[in-house]
Amino acid sequence: MPNSLQSQNPAIRKLEGFTRLSDIERTFLQEVSGSAKPIEIRTTLVAEGDDPSGAFVLLDGLACHFKQRKSGRRQILALLIPGDICDLERFRQNKMRHSIETLSPCRIAWITPETIGRLQQHPNLVRALHTSTLANEATLQEWLINVGARTAVERLAHLLCELYVRYRIAGRTQGRSYELPLRQTDLAEITGLSCVHVNRSLQELRHKRLIELRNRRLVISDWFGLQALAEFEASYLLVEEDANLIAIDEPLTEIRTEYSAPNHRLAIEGVSLGTVKIRRSERL
Repeated sequence: MPNSLQSQNPAIRKLEGFTRLSDIERTFLQEVSGSAKPIEIRTTLVAEGDDPSGAFVLLDGLACHFKQRKSGRRQILALLIPGDICDLERFRQNKMRHSIETLSPCRIAWITPETIGRLQQHPNLVRALHTSTLANEATLQEWLINVGARTAVERLAHLLCELYVRYRIAGRTQGRSYELPLRQTDLAEITGLSCVHVNRSLQELRHKRLIELRNRRLVISDWFGLQALAEFEASYLLVEEDANLIAIDEPLTEIRTEYSAPNHRLAIEGVSLGTVKIRRSERL
């Protein structure tokens, strides 16, 4: 069983969402995390073309993978939140094919090649990291669908749903809220929108009373509405815990939203005290 310190470690929480870790494996991750150092905002951790010399685990803050054109325009390819271990396979390449930058003040523990070798001796960790890589690939597919097949407001809604589930797994949510230090420029570089479209889409989500933004913190006012608008299904994140479980303030048996199909209702199935999940949509 994890001790209180280990249970707060976002890397342990995330990887145990994929498979159960042994006490030895949790202790190993806790030791790796113990070497974490603070990193300032907008720091380039790895630049495209660099010769990678290790990996790292993000324990606090927000970072991203990105590609930048000669014109200066860039596309954010992935977000790293607390608990994310930068894909180890990327660091076996001769040269990095993209850059990694912090988007907020971060706390990062670097993983040396020697430590990576020791990690390979723990089968559950190897299995969990492999599953994490598969989840990252599936997330990239969802981001491609975002850019190619969703409207501006749907793109943002889907991203905000995804981040809520990921932060919740890492133990970094408070009720239905989480820290969102992203600038509108960052959101534009993630979703392939202009800053003007990002601003208008956020205003629309607020107008629909789906979200609120308070001091760089996102509050989801209507999870079911936001999820329905985005057509968000969290199964691509591959966590053992049903990622559609939603914390609520009171027991519910039926929920209607303006985003449900006409003459339909959302059937709610209780799974534990204070949580529910969407089971299916039923015609009235």
